[in-house]
Amino acid sequence: MRKVKIRLATEEDIDRITEMHQSYIQSWHPREYFERLIAVEEPLVLVAEQAGRVVGYTACRAEWESAHLVSMGVCPRERTKGVGSGMTLAMVVLAKERGLTTVYGHVRESNSSAVRLYRKCGFALE
Repeated sequence: MRKVKIRLATEEDIDRITEMHQSYIQSWHPREYFERLIAVEEPLVLVAEQAGRVVGYTACRAEWESAHLVSMGVCPRERTKGVGSGMTLAMVVLAKERGLTTVYGHVRESNSSAVRLYRKCGFALE
C-alpha cells in the first residue's frame, strides 16, 4: 500500500470531495454544501491523499462545543486499508485542537462497514 497523507481540505479539493460524495452516498449534498464547510474560519474537513490524488474525505460541522460528522467517503479500492479510521481519528484530534469536546454523527444500521469503522475508532453507537 502506498503512503496516505491526511490533511486539511482546501478549495481545490471541493470538486473531488463532491464527486466522491455524490458517487458513494445515497443522500447527497451539492458542491455548495462543501464550499460552506471549508469557508468557515476553522474548517473541519479533512482529505486523505495518496500519490497526489484524494482517495477519501471526512467533513464535520462545528455545533456549539461539538463536531457533527456530516459526511465521509473513501474510494472503494482503498476501503479496509485504514484510510477511514485514519481520517476519523485525525478528525477527533483536530476537533479537540479546536476546543470541541465531542465528535458525533449518524449512521444507518444497514451501513455495516461504517458501523464497524466507528466502533473500531471508539465511538458509542446508540
